[in-house]
Amino acid sequence: MTRYLKQADGSYICGPIAVMNVLKWVGYDVKYNDLKYFKDMCECNIDGTRRNNFERTLGFFRPDIKFYVRNIIKIGQIDKHLEKDGFIILQTSKMEDGNRTGHYWSVSSKSMNSYIAHNVRDYDENFYSRCILLRSEVVQRLRRSLTYYNEPRGYFISKGK
Repeated sequence: MTRYLKQADGSYICGPIAVMNVLKWVGYDVKYNDLKYFKDMCECNIDGTRRNNFERTLGFFRPDIKFYVRNIIKIGQIDKHLEKDGFIILQTSKMEDGNRTGHYWSVSSKSMNSYIAHNVRDYDENFYSRCILLRSEVVQRLRRSLTYYNEPRGYFISKGK
């Protein structure tokens, strides 16, 4: 089983961690020690990773990965993609102390009513490298993001070559 990475509690490096986790899924031998390289690639700073830098970094790893981006994600789209052995990075947001905070996290597989997710932030601001999220929790995160930011964003990834 692949050992996915998580960010340290209170840090802002979810973008580089999401890229590293998709590369682990593809078969790259990336480790937490490689984080500085990926932070630089994503131009990640104290404010996190800007969407255009994140997408440019993912694009750098074509043809090993293929991906398309969706706004306004439906849970059925997630299910279909995972059933085809896909991997998904979700960018969701929430309000925190009057400010919107975004977060990149990923989903690698599903069962009937739950998903295996990575670098998930819970409500106490703890991060998990691997956890099980109920389908209803994923729907709630997507809806909350719609409320606060108008669009959760999904990166639907397949293995290339």
